[in-house]
Formats: sequence, structure tokens, C-alpha cells
Amino acid sequence: MSFSKALILVVCALSLVAAQEEVERIKCPIFKFGVSRFVCPRTVDGQGYCSFYKVEGAPADAPLRQKAAGNPCTACSGRPEYYIKGSCPGQTVYCDQFARSQACSRIYSPVCAHKNDCEGAQCNSTLSSPCVACSTGEIEYYTHGSCN
Repeated sequence: MSFSKALILVVCALSLVAAQEEVERIKCPIFKFGVSRFVCPRTVDGQGYCSFYKVEGAPADAPLRQKAAGNPCTACSGRPEYYIKGSCPGQTVYCDQFARSQACSRIYSPVCAHKNDCEGAQCNSTLSSPCVACSTGEIEYYTHGSCN
């Protein structure tokens, strides 16, 4: 086997190991009632974050809801269970109401966006990326892929 083929095999094996690693779950600081008020900057640091939290009144075994966030502070707003760096991996992702992105990249990654307080198919529209969907302020959540 040539050196270049061996090198390619090693790189592929390392890539598979890296892909199997679990994403780091980051716990939010604990805030005591009446001691601190949650005020976040409206900045977006460009890395993207996703917070995972329980919906009030949902059964104990219900899946956690995902919320896209612009920075670690907004990822911790609403007292989530934890957050991760990067985009939300799940199908339905709620937009962060605290920090909207001011500039989005031109990378095309279509999402089906659902408008706030709207019912029916006319409330969904295909947008070019998660960033574009959450930057308008009109979108409550999106799902990955274009609308049917």
C-alpha cells in the first residue's frame, strides 16, 4: 500500500472517531430568584448555540424543546436544562426572541419557517437558512428542509 493511501485511511478513521464524539453539553449558571435579573446583550458571536429546555406542563418523558440562540447568555435565558455550541440538531427549532442576528451568511441551507401566531399552510414559507428565518422577528420556529 502506498504512503498516500495509508494516509487517507488514517484521516478517514480519525474523521469517523471525531464524528462519533458526543457534543459537549454546557450547564447554565444558577440564578436565585430576586437576586439577579437576566439581561443579555443583543450581540451574535457567530458560533451559534442551541438550548434545550422542558415545556411547562409537558409530561416528564416529553422530549426537550430546542431553541436557537445567538450567544451563551441568550442560550441560558429561560433556564434551559443545558445548551450546546453549534446549530440545533433536531427537526423543529424555535427562534431565540432575545438576540436576533443582524447579518447572515449566504450559505444556502433551506428551512421551512412558520410565522408567529398563525395557523394553516399559508403560515409556512421556505427561507434560505436558519439564520435568515430567525433574523426577521416574524418566525416562531423552523424545520430543516424546504416546505412541501
